[in-house]
Amino acid sequence: MDSWSGSYAYAQFEYPVTPGLHTFKWEYIKDYSGIGGMDKAWIDNIELPTMLVTTLFAGPDTESCASAGFQTESSATNYSSVSWASSGDGVFDDPTCLQPIYTPGETDSINGSVDLTMNIIDNDSLEFADDMTLTFSYVTEAPNKAVGDTYIDVYKVSESDYFTNIVEDNSGYEWVIQPSEAGEIMWDGNNATVYWNPGFYGDASLKARGMNDCGGGAFSEELFIFVDNTVGIKNINSDFNISISPNPNHGKFNLAISTDENKNISIKIINYQGVEIMKLENIPIPTNYSRYFNFAYLPAGIYLLAIKTDNEIFSKKLVITK
Repeated sequence: MDSWSGSYAYAQFEYPVTPGLHTFKWEYIKDYSGIGGMDKAWIDNIELPTMLVTTLFAGPDTESCASAGFQTESSATNYSSVSWASSGDGVFDDPTCLQPIYTPGETDSINGSVDLTMNIIDNDSLEFADDMTLTFSYVTEAPNKAVGDTYIDVYKVSESDYFTNIVEDNSGYEWVIQPSEAGEIMWDGNNATVYWNPGFYGDASLKARGMNDCGGGAFSEELFIFVDNTVGIKNINSDFNISISPNPNHGKFNLAISTDENKNISIKIINYQGVEIMKLENIPIPTNYSRYFNFAYLPAGIYLLAIKTDNEIFSKKLVITK
């Protein structure tokens, strides 16, 4: 391919190499007609063409959230085409690209894992395949309904503690109180403390859910809490008047309501442990309304009768004696 004679400094040479089998040979031949210099030749840093070898790797077996797309981490060399297949019912965003995104299907999620297979055809038209197993992780199950007081008198209580069960496979919890103006909530795992707003009055609810790397799970069943303030319970609207007669009573009494216009109301009676005794919803009433109640079976004690209109809440103490 080339030859040199005489004395030369180091220099770089490049030569094209065509496909096929080749033998590379460097040879030094002594010229006996003359003597001079080092009488040697040096060759260094020879770089030969890289041999094209077919390789493929579908990626390591790994775990991913069932609710999210999975980015494959595959690799291949010396290939002319790629195609992906799944043992489940999920889909690839592009099954002909080297590193597609796989979105699990419903059956994949139920089975808990899926095999993903990468098929290639190399530049010599030979077929190769490799697969990987994708195992799924999930959001946590909903915890149980929170446990704690369901009747709060903000005149007597400024904060309340609640808890729920420990849920497996979670890294934390999220607690929510509604409406938000009912108070501030702080939590440490499955335990929470509500710091009540002394100016709030009415119904509140509390719920929790588990959190992990796959996001938030389903919320628990809501715990309903009635927030009261027994300091000077009275009607806040002079156009809406409530009377209970007789009061105290033996469980039998008449409820009378007078208002300036027809309304829809809800009536609730709870005991002082927060247990709901009765609830009537969406009752249309005229400007003068009367209803008889018979709770003779209830034990003696102090109860709370709460009436809710579209935009206001009223309450009265109900005293039952025996």
